[in-house]
Amino acid sequence: MIVLNIETDEISYKAKILTIQVRGSNLIKIWRIWDYKNEEELLRNFVRWFLREKDKVILGYNLLKFDLPLLLLKTAFFPEFEKFSMKINRANILDLFVILTFLNKGRIKSLEFYCKEIKKEIVPREELLQMYENKLYPEMERSLVKNLSAINELFSVLWKSVDRDRYPNSLLIHH
Repeated sequence: MIVLNIETDEISYKAKILTIQVRGSNLIKIWRIWDYKNEEELLRNFVRWFLREKDKVILGYNLLKFDLPLLLLKTAFFPEFEKFSMKINRANILDLFVILTFLNKGRIKSLEFYCKEIKKEIVPREELLQMYENKLYPEMERSLVKNLSAINELFSVLWKSVDRDRYPNSLLIHH
């Protein structure tokens, strides 16, 4: 399973991607706009990496409504787009925003709210943008790693709380 998150300069389909962050079982990788000539080069490097990865589970917060659509939109003209979009399409996507909104009967809460509930601090988007604008890149990177860990921890807490005995056997796969 990989935890995926992106940071952008705004919440819009026109947004510039500042970073793409991934956390796997043995890695943390961040593609940073300041390391590349432009956004396209950053995206090409990420897509090449993603296509080589074996993970079939992608975990994140608001992946389905923002991160993945934006990544697909911005890579639509890449020669690898077909492979990239198919790999995303075939992945098991665990979007904590969708899961937690469902569990809370449609009440929408922020990632910050849920992380506070499990006593896990995250760095708000506004602070990350200030770090970027002030070129505090090492501090921003530490904050991004902290946020990836918080998303992973939120999933772990949620997973541990699932009472598998409450569901009919027909819904569960037994090995």
